[in-house]
Amino acid sequence: MEENAYKRRITKKWESLTFTDDFIFSRVMHDETICRQVVELILGVRIGKISYLSAQDEHKTDPDSMRIIMDVFLRDENRIITVEMQTGHKKELPKRSRYYQSVADVSTTPTGAKYRNLPDNILIFICYAPLRGQR
Repeated sequence: MEENAYKRRITKKWESLTFTDDFIFSRVMHDETICRQVVELILGVRIGKISYLSAQDEHKTDPDSMRIIMDVFLRDENRIITVEMQTGHKKELPKRSRYYQSVADVSTTPTGAKYRNLPDNILIFICYAPLRGQR
């Protein structure tokens, strides 16, 4: 393939990426200022000082368990917040959300912790496609 044609193809592909693309979403949301603004806008509340922020954060609670990669995972003083971009229709979203929240709790709770000390656990799914046939 001619080098200029290849560069044009790659440039066109790059220019067609949007916020919903996994690569772009992860890079943009890894910026603490942008991530804070997006989360606060969605939740309608201010979040505290972010003590941990990671994009594409891998969690696995056991060698035999299913691993998950959270698009954006952050902690403030009182909460665990996970933000996931969903570009396709996911029929299993309710059970997936249950699993993600439980894994977030297990992977961030030290041995011997009291249940009353568990932080709030917020999971945000940004859905590109309508849910349950809604438009």
